[in-house]
Amino acid sequence: MSHTSNASDFQQTLQNFRDEFAQQVPGRVAEARERLQACRSDPANDVLVRDFYRSVHKLAGSAGTFGMTRLGDDARAIELRIETLLGQGQRSAEDFEALVPGVEALAPAA
Repeated sequence: MSHTSNASDFQQTLQNFRDEFAQQVPGRVAEARERLQACRSDPANDVLVRDFYRSVHKLAGSAGTFGMTRLGDDARAIELRIETLLGQGQRSAEDFEALVPGVEALAPAA
């Protein structure tokens, strides 16, 4: 097999992964939205906040890997805000309410 063929196969495989990720984005955003809602209902629950963080963190990392820069940047900004909330002694539903517009905006970014 020639070098050109290998490069072409690699590019096609990478494109397949990108396409697959793009199809997963709505579900991943829906998961982040559900986890955010759980945090709004129980803002003091560290386990719920960490679950929300992980869902946004994975979205940010995967988006960056697959060239969805805006989605990755937007998710990373939310991720940093969740980190700040995790470090706070007290959290309120309003703290998480402030994240709703950002999470809602993730879907169009894809």
